[in-house]
Amino acid sequence: PPDGPPAGLRLLDLGQGTAGPFAARTLANFGAGVTKIEPPGAGDALRQWRLLKVGTPVWWRVQARSKRSVVLDLKQAAAQDAVRRLADERDSRTISGEWPPHLAHLPHHP
Repeated sequence: PPDGPPAGLRLLDLGQGTAGPFAARTLANFGAGVTKIEPPGAGDALRQWRLLKVGTPVWWRVQARSKRSVVLDLKQAAAQDAVRRLADERDSRTISGEWPPHLAHLPHHP
């Protein structure tokens, strides 16, 4: 239910692949507000995974539901500043799988 225990939490999803995004989606399904950060270009790799025909694969639709998506190139200083601002606006929680080395200086809670 959207009014479950995490209702009202605001989280930042920096995960790629399945583990982090799955955890974020589960929390979003129970009411947390989740903002997904995606790289520019093709976006999250799951957007292309198991693409059986032209369009968006079912797996992406499952993992991305209940989330807002923002495109940021995290190798750029301005995008890193934007992530810091977003993290400050959230409940000091980010979700990620493997934390990329070039983001080591950003706040995170693996």
